[in-house]
Amino acid sequence: MTPARILIIEDDDFQFEIYEEALAKYELVRVTTGSEALKLIPQHPPDALILDHVLDAGELGLDFLPQFKELLPHVPIIIV
Repeated sequence: MTPARILIIEDDDFQFEIYEEALAKYELVRVTTGSEALKLIPQHPPDALILDHVLDAGELGLDFLPQFKELLPHVPIIIV
């Protein structure tokens, strides 16, 4: 059985290291912007999504929430 894939949208390296340690038994995929996530999701849909509020390139995670919910209607989204 393959581990669940968690998409982590996080621009802070230290915070991502914490996720790596805490979620080591899962397949983690990281991007640093919501724009990157929108490109990735169709090819590699996650089983869960962790969304940071403030991202790289001046993006705000909550601005992308409606699009994520549309693309992933039954996937849990955790906003940090």
